Amino acid sequence: MAFVNERISDEDIKKYNLIDVWNRYKLDQNIKVLNSDKPYSFAIDREKNQWLIYLAMVKDESWEPKRQSYTEENIFLFYCDETMYEVRLINDRHEIKEINGIDRYEITWSLKSIVPEPKDINTFKQLLKQALTVYGEDGLFSQDKEHLIECNF
Repeated sequence: MAFVNERISDEDIKKYNLIDVWNRYKLDQNIKVLNSDKPYSFAIDREKNQWLIYLAMVKDESWEPKRQSYTEENIFLFYCDETMYEVRLINDRHEIKEINGIDRYEITWSLKSIVPEPKDINTFKQLLKQALTVYGEDGLFSQDKEHLIECNF
């Protein structure tokens, strides 16, 4: 089986303790977690027990508190090898091009950090690229099925 985009079930939330993780990030003033009470979708390979969730955007600290701006840094959680990794990616390019009346998203990701450090970084990066490619622009809710995801890592 390969990665597919799915809605996160209540069973998945319990199995991976996602509400506690979600709430921990919501308390951080330097990030903006998605506007919901819980994570709603992920790219998952159930056979290999691996998944990727988009979690948050990092706030730009140089802006005034009342005016929110965000950096190009995004936080994903990537679960593989029975370990949950925080992966911070920089969005180097996010373009929308209309092709035959359909908006096509083109995104280029660069790797900023991975915590904890994976044992086999090359295999980890390959799996992460696969998951990001399937996740696309907005996971389960991507309307554009022909998005182009590139990874500079």
